[in-house]
Amino acid sequence: NDSNSSNNSNNSTSSLTENSVIEVRLHRNSDENDGALGLSLSILGHNSSSVLVVQSVLDSGAVKLWNSENRSKSVLPGDIIVEVNGLRGAPAYLLDVIRDSVALTVLLRRPLLC
Repeated sequence: NDSNSSNNSNNSTSSLTENSVIEVRLHRNSDENDGALGLSLSILGHNSSSVLVVQSVLDSGAVKLWNSENRSKSVLPGDIIVEVNGLRGAPAYLLDVIRDSVALTVLLRRPLLC
C-alpha cells in the first residue's frame, strides 16, 4: 500500500513536467507595494542563447499574491520567461516590456532540474 499511495501522490502533484509552459496573469496594484511585481530576474547566457530567469520571488508584490491564489501554477526560482503580453524576444526586451506594463500575461517555461 505504501507504494500505491506514493504513486498517487506523485501523480496528483506532478502535473508540471519537463519544459512545462505556465501562463501567469499579474497586475501591479499601485496602492499596495508601490506596484512592485516582487521578482528578482536575471539574464543568463550570451547573445542568441540568453534567457530571462526568475532568480527569486520576494516576500511582497503581485507574484506573491498570484502564488498564494494559484498554487498549482506558482512562479518559482529557475522559471524561464519566454513571453510577456504576447511578445517574444531577447531577454533585455522582455525585461523592458515587464517594466513598462501594469497588466502582465507571462508565459514561463519550467525546465526539469536534475
